[in-house]
Amino acid sequence: MTTPVASEKLDLESLDLSVLDQLAEIQGELSQVDSRLKTMDDKRSSVAEQVFNRVRKDYMDQRQGLVAKAEPLKASAKQLYNQVRSAMAELEQAFEAARMDQEEIEFRHSLGEFDDAELKRRMQGIKGALDERAKAKKSVADIRDRFSKAFKSMDELDAGPPPAQPIDDSEEPTQRVNQVKEDEITTAEMENPEGEVTAEAEVAPPPPPAQPASPPPRRNPDATVVFRPGRLIDQAADSPGGPYTLGLRPLSIGSAAGNDVQVDGVAERQAEVGPSRSGFILRDLADKRTRVNGQPVDELLLKDGDIIEVGGVSLKFSQV
Repeated sequence: MTTPVASEKLDLESLDLSVLDQLAEIQGELSQVDSRLKTMDDKRSSVAEQVFNRVRKDYMDQRQGLVAKAEPLKASAKQLYNQVRSAMAELEQAFEAARMDQEEIEFRHSLGEFDDAELKRRMQGIKGALDERAKAKKSVADIRDRFSKAFKSMDELDAGPPPAQPIDDSEEPTQRVNQVKEDEITTAEMENPEGEVTAEAEVAPPPPPAQPASPPPRRNPDATVVFRPGRLIDQAADSPGGPYTLGLRPLSIGSAAGNDVQVDGVAERQAEVGPSRSGFILRDLADKRTRVNGQPVDELLLKDGDIIEVGGVSLKFSQV
């Protein structure tokens, strides 16, 4: 039988949790702003468009300010959470070890290895270890509850933000293109001015330079797809993201971590921007909360300079 491990008391009282209180307060203000933005959409028809846009811009500015204010606090809180999470794992292991020792003692007693008096003596030692570790484990669990009030989702703490994807202007756009489904791109017949990108429907390593040739016949199903890439440029002045390159693969926007553009306060997959025969098309995928130039849209062919608004993020579409 293993001997009970001596209990190590965690110095939980030394942890400075004031950053969680600050984040919880900001989270409350963000929720209030998001609620008002949603209510605005329902009451849009009751006011002049100029008034609506002016009030909405004010709330959007407030939201961006709160998000920027929260970022450094989140970084500190995540470091603190890593300490608490490690402590929780250690406590659970120690608690389980003590529980197994207790079970072993009871099993050996049932086999007649020692009498009731010896059982009582050994159980007293195990009970002290279990009680102490259970108390410390509860304290850490209470702290974790405070984290849940400071962050919108605990997944943000457990998984961390997706790594940033820097844009390298020297990289060929075809290197960032995934395989294209035949029903997503219709054959397009266009001239190929300098600066445009040519990609085969079956995407492979970048093809060799095309030799001068006559334009392909119209409606040839095997014709090369020619398109002009685009970009989405974050309009936030404080902490801009992107720019996000648009290619043959649709770019997704939403609150889930797997999206190309992650936005708080919207659907997990709110919208996407994908290529078409005529250019890039923006599609709203959930509850019509996507706007272009201040107007709600379901589906829209984008033009250079359009401003896409999803939640608290504004993205400017630029045709390369």
